[in-house]
Amino acid sequence: RAANAVVVTDPSSIKSFVLKFLEVLHLLELHRLAQRGDAGRKGMHLEGFNDLGDSVEARLVGVTGHWEDAAALMWSTDMKKMGFRPYDADPEWNRLFDSRGNRLLGTKKSLLRGISLRFVKPQDWDPDRMAVLSSLRQLDPFKRILTLFKEGVLLLDEVDLVLHPLKSELNWPLGSKEALDLSLPPRDSPEEVDGSKRWAGLRWQLAVHLLDAVFFCSSRKTLRDVSDNATASKLLTDLDQAFREGIRDRVVQTAP
Repeated sequence: RAANAVVVTDPSSIKSFVLKFLEVLHLLELHRLAQRGDAGRKGMHLEGFNDLGDSVEARLVGVTGHWEDAAALMWSTDMKKMGFRPYDADPEWNRLFDSRGNRLLGTKKSLLRGISLRFVKPQDWDPDRMAVLSSLRQLDPFKRILTLFKEGVLLLDEVDLVLHPLKSELNWPLGSKEALDLSLPPRDSPEEVDGSKRWAGLRWQLAVHLLDAVFFCSSRKTLRDVSDNATASKLLTDLDQAFREGIRDRVVQTAP
């Protein structure tokens, strides 16, 4: 600013800068809600931290669906992002498996406490202030850079590409990852022959099942044999007839 210098950058760098600023503000907002007692609005998260000396134990709350799959999701997302490693020195915490058969380290389930995670305690561990103080320290350079942008003049090249709704990658998820509806199996879901849960991934199985009926009208094949199911066979016959009438009346296009 003192030398009236020019800052040259690309759209991706500016986008990364703004997204990081929003993430820091998001962390501060979550802490504020927790202090007010509104922690339940955070979705799946940890609470009730218990310092065990060389490790920390916490309850996983806000779980929807299969407990073990929720724990696996938390380990692979938020815990990994924060650098927390599962505590695997105690065999009692290494006995659970998710629906895919993967062993869960540092995870324990009980009727009273639900599902709990245990991770190796960092040297600077402080459950109440660590994340918040870290975020506050990051805010200062953000504010200075944003002030510089606000008081400067922007020269933007190829604005049609930078602001393109499909190419600019403006859709960015923020906050704790949560499983999509119908992606995790219900808690009492029966098991298949291979050990997987029957309704795991129902969100995508349902779409494939519907498309399977449509493709039957051209291939005369289905992914699963339904010859012994009178209801399914009649539905496929009726759908095939409807497609044939649509093709005949030229209201259904067969190619491409």
